[in-house]
Amino acid sequence: MADGAITIMRRANYTTDLPCAAVNRIPLEAIARCLRAAFLPVLLISAANALAEKQSTHIDVAIEGLGSSETKLLLDGIDGDLPRCPAEVWQAIQLGDRMVRAITESRRSRGDYAPVIDTDVEARASARAENVELAEKEGAPREGCWLVRLHVAPGSPVSVRALAVHIAGDGAQDPAFTALANETPFRIGKPFAERVYENYKSEYTRTALERGYFDAKFTAHRIDVYPDQHAVDVALGFNTGQRYAFGDVRITPQDLPLSDAFLKRLVPFRPGEPYAAERLNAYRERLIGAGYFASISAEPDVENAIDHRVSINTTLQPLPRRAITGGAGFATDIGPRVRGSYEDRFLTRSGHQLEAQLNLSRVISEASTTYRLPSQSPAERWVAFDAGAKRERTETAHSDTLTVGVRSVVVFASGWRRTLALNQSYERFSVSTDRAHTLLLVPSLRLERIHVTPGTNLLDLGWSTNVVVLGAPKFQLSDLSFLQIHAQGRLAVPAGQRARLLLRGEAGSSFVAGFAELPPTYRFFAGGDDSVRGFDFKTLGPKDSKGDVRGGRDLLTASIEYERLFADRWSWALFTDAGNAFNGLSGKLRYSAGVGVRWHSPVGSIRFDLAHAIDGGQGGIRVHIGIGQLQ
Repeated sequence: MADGAITIMRRANYTTDLPCAAVNRIPLEAIARCLRAAFLPVLLISAANALAEKQSTHIDVAIEGLGSSETKLLLDGIDGDLPRCPAEVWQAIQLGDRMVRAITESRRSRGDYAPVIDTDVEARASARAENVELAEKEGAPREGCWLVRLHVAPGSPVSVRALAVHIAGDGAQDPAFTALANETPFRIGKPFAERVYENYKSEYTRTALERGYFDAKFTAHRIDVYPDQHAVDVALGFNTGQRYAFGDVRITPQDLPLSDAFLKRLVPFRPGEPYAAERLNAYRERLIGAGYFASISAEPDVENAIDHRVSINTTLQPLPRRAITGGAGFATDIGPRVRGSYEDRFLTRSGHQLEAQLNLSRVISEASTTYRLPSQSPAERWVAFDAGAKRERTETAHSDTLTVGVRSVVVFASGWRRTLALNQSYERFSVSTDRAHTLLLVPSLRLERIHVTPGTNLLDLGWSTNVVVLGAPKFQLSDLSFLQIHAQGRLAVPAGQRARLLLRGEAGSSFVAGFAELPPTYRFFAGGDDSVRGFDFKTLGPKDSKGDVRGGRDLLTASIEYERLFADRWSWALFTDAGNAFNGLSGKLRYSAGVGVRWHSPVGSIRFDLAHAIDGGQGGIRVHIGIGQLQ
């Protein structure tokens, strides 16, 4: 590499000329005037220096001629490593030399191989306010401080004149390396920056490790710089060696509550398959998302590889076999509620799991149990058998339901979840004048996705959607035929630094012959905490001749809410809701508006809303309260 031209100028002056000459015969008063004239400036300068020195606890550094970001990086690099005051002049000179080297390296990384650096050591103190506070707190000495001033005149940049990249070994035919060789970050005739070159080299090392070329090395990595010609020649050679393959997966400890056969099903690669870090990461993600382990570790054992096959050493710590949880909550729609659950995570050594839940309230009470069978990737695919009983008592309907069913769930890489289900239900109900016992075999398809972007100040942003299509054909296991589609969506977008806008919508439509036999589970109602606030729970919908709500075939609701933080964990909200349940498109929308307060507690958001039904309400202002469940 050709030598770059770096000019360093250093000066340090510490003399003071006195404006007084010695004379043989002068009166005493003249001598006094002479002494005052001689020493007064010295005393003033000393006093000024002493005052300035009181503001510094260490040698200070000032850099001129560079950009603000580069200057900040250089100063941050020596922050906390500066000689404290009082200090000797040689310490300041030594610090200046260190800064010259740091600036030289910094300029080289930016393609400047010929900067001119002028250093100056001054016998005075810094005036940084924070240093004054530090000195007062620590009682550090404040005398004898220095300022090292460096002025940098950047040289002319160099451009790439010649470029040679050569790849050898198995990786020469690997698309990952051919893409690196063909897409270099520097081109002939373009400015060259050493930091870009170093990052480019790091890409080769990273790619080799990710693709299993554990013996890879650089055979050449030269940059020849010619500052006088403003040119640089780059030569890079990389030998990947032989690509390694996956070996056996070794799992410890040996006494895990899961069988070896099941644990092997979690491995997404086979012995002999070319090593790839993304495949190993997929294995880690499967273990983490499986729901069986408190912690996992899966690392390649490169040092003990045999015949270029690398074993994967896996250490697993299982969760406790059983988990019992309980909690309580409150919502205006259903009143006080209690919840309990029981889970057996290791029901069998094949990974089968059992979960039972119980929810009790004065409006809706239900008990359910789920038997879950995991697939090769338990966090992404599983089959579940469900059974449950539900009792519902609202102002508009009474129903008792028994259900058994099976679900197949798939979570795609995009984050969408697809659920195919088949449920057999028996429901006894009364709605308005409709009273029936209905047996239904209902297949369904559900697509759902939640995308959350954690926001500042506890206000999350993002969106969610949930679409379900279900129905039943009339035959031996179904008393009637119907088809229904139901969609819900929510959107939270920023509305300033400490605020967000919440949009919510819901729509549904049913096609049914014999509506009187359709259970309330599949009828549409509106009103309540999560629907049209200002109206009681499920009190909006088509009515019979007596004025009792019967429920509808169609549903449409929407809400706009502005929420803003006004204190730590506290926010206020303004909202307006609209919607109703209909039979066809001839129904009338109901509207409401209100204000609310939210406390973002550790157990979830607790809401307190005051809503006024603008059109068709049964009174003035309705209170809506929602409290998160305690886990």
